[in-house]
Amino acid sequence: MPDKKTAHGQPGRTGEGERPTKKVILDATEELIAKHGVRAVSIRDIAHAARVNLAAINYHFGSKDGLLRAVLERRISSAFTRRMAALEAIEQAGRPVTAEALMEAYLGPYVACDAKTKRRHERVARMMSHFFFEEEAMIGAVAKTRIEPFLVRFTSLLKKMLPSVPEAELAWRSSLAMGVLHHHLMVASIRKYAGGRHAKPGDVKQWLVTFCTAGLRAPASAQDPATRAARKGPARKK
Repeated sequence: MPDKKTAHGQPGRTGEGERPTKKVILDATEELIAKHGVRAVSIRDIAHAARVNLAAINYHFGSKDGLLRAVLERRISSAFTRRMAALEAIEQAGRPVTAEALMEAYLGPYVACDAKTKRRHERVARMMSHFFFEEEAMIGAVAKTRIEPFLVRFTSLLKKMLPSVPEAELAWRSSLAMGVLHHHLMVASIRKYAGGRHAKPGDVKQWLVTFCTAGLRAPASAQDPATRAARKGPARKK
């Protein structure tokens, strides 16, 4: 990858008319990681792509780890802030909460309505894949503080609607729904080369919600001890 001196000398500013330095660095880091992976990208690569000097990165983030955490926090915080807002809207609507509404709040923020947003979501999905495989501890630490408030609230609502499904299994089903969304974002750009038709964002969201809601509503797994006991009925006295 290229290793050249960069244009901007002051750590806190870019040239006139340009975006703030911090955002430029975050955007460049995200783009490079999506293309090459976390460990393959150096601070010098990022400085070159962002057209800033190394001092600017150190000034804003302190180190490469600090920069990587900031990249994760930006995207994770953005996603779960929107999801939390969607949950609050559902609760404040004064209508019975449905599994479909909850799943739309969970998945909806990542189903793009315009080409630019769609490309960004696909890039973020690729970037997050690299983080999961290369920096699992870091992504776990960042996710815990950002995601847990949403998951507590989301799972509480799910339990009220699906009391027969154990909480641990509901958590797995929610995680699998996120996997479906991630898969959709990862292969969206591939389908057009494989002869797949372009679907409208509204259709895509409805398909995702319908598919994942069916998984949520499935009977509890027979592997759960309480479910096995309920299906067998009361024990017979010998």
